[in-house]
Amino acid sequence: MDCAINLHCLVTEGGFKKNGEWVDVNFFPYEVLRRSWHHVLTDLRREIADTPENRKLIDTLLQEHPEGFYLRTKDTINNRKGMIRYIGRYIRLLWRRAG
Repeated sequence: MDCAINLHCLVTEGGFKKNGEWVDVNFFPYEVLRRSWHHVLTDLRREIADTPENRKLIDTLLQEHPEGFYLRTKDTINNRKGMIRYIGRYIRLLWRRAG
């Protein structure tokens, strides 16, 4: 395969209670995320991979990564400027590739 498939997710390190109070989360189950995404892709294959090419691609990915996909975590982004910079970098990259 001549491509590198990437999925970028932005996940908060906490959430709001019903009363509006912010609660920090000090633990994120990365291994669960790895395996969950693997499971989602397996289900996707069963539901919509109705072409030989799609089946082959998804089967190859699942065979190459039987324990789940690589999950890379970055340092915490704790301000708007950092978040805009992060998102903007990937939007520019996609824009250039599409153009």
